[in-house]
Amino acid sequence: MAINSNTLAEMEVPEPYLDSLPKNGRSTLGDIIYHYITSDQFSPECLLDCLDLSTEYQALEVTNRVEASVYVWRRRVAAKPVNGLGRSSSARSSWGMVKDMMVDSEKRELLLAEQSEGLLICLKQRFSRLTQTSLDMSKIQYNKDVGKSILEGYSRVLESLASNIVTRIDDLLNIDELNGHAEHFAATDAEFRNTGLERSEALKNDLEWFRQQGHTIPKPSAPGTTYASLLEDLSEEDPQAFICHFYNVYFAHTAGGRMIGKKVSEKILNNKELEFYKWEGNLSQLLQNVHNKLNQVASNWSREEKDHCLEETEKSFSYSGGPFRHIFT
Repeated sequence: MAINSNTLAEMEVPEPYLDSLPKNGRSTLGDIIYHYITSDQFSPECLLDCLDLSTEYQALEVTNRVEASVYVWRRRVAAKPVNGLGRSSSARSSWGMVKDMMVDSEKRELLLAEQSEGLLICLKQRFSRLTQTSLDMSKIQYNKDVGKSILEGYSRVLESLASNIVTRIDDLLNIDELNGHAEHFAATDAEFRNTGLERSEALKNDLEWFRQQGHTIPKPSAPGTTYASLLEDLSEEDPQAFICHFYNVYFAHTAGGRMIGKKVSEKILNNKELEFYKWEGNLSQLLQNVHNKLNQVASNWSREEKDHCLEETEKSFSYSGGPFRHIFT
């Protein structure tokens, strides 16, 4: 969760999100929450205990409202004038009174923003597995950094998964397909070959180790072969969609994938470090190199092509999740 929170925190709040916010805190929060949050005896924990948060939908709705209120109040403070320059001397006395009132109003709205932020923190701590908030999704949708957007969307899914590495023969097939069909890329995309992120050889070595331990390596199953077939088609017909899958597969292994691998190693492999989770060279630099290349390629895309790439993420979730679902059946 920390990786994703940090990634999202670094992204700017999109103007379309800010423009969509209500004009005041009361309409954002609703009367009940507004009454509690403006109380002199405000307590985030007590407020949460009083609200009906019995379902994920209700918890997410309240989280969206509270998060929005933080930006409503902060924006109102930032939009207010700071002085009375240009006023006549006869008007300055009246202006001084108005200014004092405005200062008091600003202090109050800053306090309310802080209290909303405190409530938001409590919400996210209590409901740590909530799906993306409206602000999260807006950041991902409007973030110009295509690579970071896709990584963020995918890593949130992978964080909650855990599986037995023995049955990931499907991954080998999928990655082989990615590597092989990268040869079909246009010349501008040829630099995505041999990035240092490829996992085929490492996974082959791990599978051989499992075989030596007496395990039977299963044949590729329908989820793996179906995904491989899709990748083959996309590599030839839809470069934007293919790059989305390309990025998702490789960067997922370095994000949630490493977390999964560590848990598997601790639980069933006596802390053996698998070759699959070892990279030659500095992993952060390898990721950054591919990250930069992806954004360089995407900079030449139209808005429609960028949106198409991001929209493919949902399909990537579905197909790459197939092998995981197969593991648990």
